[in-house]
Amino acid sequence: MNIGRAALYGLRPVCEIQFSGFSYLAMQQFESHAARLRWRSRGRYSVPMVARMPYGGGVRALEHHSESREVYYAHTPGLKMVIPSGPRMARALLVSAIRDPDPVIFFEPKLMYRAFRETVPEEEETLPIGQSRLVREGRDLTMISYGAMLRRTLEAAERLAAEDGVEAEVIDLLTISPLDDEQFTASVRKTGHVVIVHEACCSFGPGAEIMARLVEKAFFYLEAPLQRVTGFDVPFPYFSTLRRAVLNLVQNALDAMPQGGTLTLLGQRTATQVQLHVRDTGSGMSAEQLAHIFEPLYTTKPEGTGLGLYIAQEIMAAHAGHVTVESTIGQGTTFILTLPQAMDATPAGTP
Repeated sequence: MNIGRAALYGLRPVCEIQFSGFSYLAMQQFESHAARLRWRSRGRYSVPMVARMPYGGGVRALEHHSESREVYYAHTPGLKMVIPSGPRMARALLVSAIRDPDPVIFFEPKLMYRAFRETVPEEEETLPIGQSRLVREGRDLTMISYGAMLRRTLEAAERLAAEDGVEAEVIDLLTISPLDDEQFTASVRKTGHVVIVHEACCSFGPGAEIMARLVEKAFFYLEAPLQRVTGFDVPFPYFSTLRRAVLNLVQNALDAMPQGGTLTLLGQRTATQVQLHVRDTGSGMSAEQLAHIFEPLYTTKPEGTGLGLYIAQEIMAAHAGHVTVESTIGQGTTFILTLPQAMDATPAGTP
């Protein structure tokens, strides 16, 4: 209906899909009609339509309420993909999106809805679609992000400066398609180091496209391999509190163990869950230390603690390089996670 209103009747509809995970049923209309009508009609018709969709996790919601699938739309020629990082940016970009002659997918990071307040001036503001912004100046490292992860990236940059004296330059993309590669390319040519941070899955995500463009345009300026910190290649976990607790306690164990210590998590896997048990296999820590870290996992209960299978998979993924995994395929088999103490044992891929 909105496509017809925009193309045939000269209106500029702003429609809303309650969560981005509900938009897949509308994908046929977005891809086959909204994105193609200007090309199909040889410019006779355009579709000046905006589709607003809350996206992203961190709000303890089901997976279709929490995922980040911006690449679906960014990959589609004819669609523009916009993601603001705060209230002021959102208003300015929304005005520009409404005035744009082409369809704009407008993702709103719902984690930011109540995360902070920001002064929005009374006078009208607009931001050009397809233009990023420099949020923090730096000389040692370029950090590229957008949406809800921008605040996390800025926090990391401030911590790097305070603890290690590393001054990171932070860039807010604002638009995923068309992608403003000029600003982050210029920044990387200056710093020689880059980290890309986003909530979407790692494989084939926005970070991969950014890395490809940097290889094409700034390869000989790089002083270290490109790095990305992203979501996992799994459906977004539902049990957010349990997920965070398990990932944190494994990291706490790594931090607490003396050099050379080992600790084993025994997981009895069934079709639907994992029973996780703690076994001291030479951690070098007292029973009291283990009980403090692994409460409620470090118990004498034979049944252990039930976890969703994807949480166990995330433990493996988050501690890649510090976790030895022995696993066999099939229902009811046992896998062992051995956690050797290592320097800088920080979960990889955890925003």
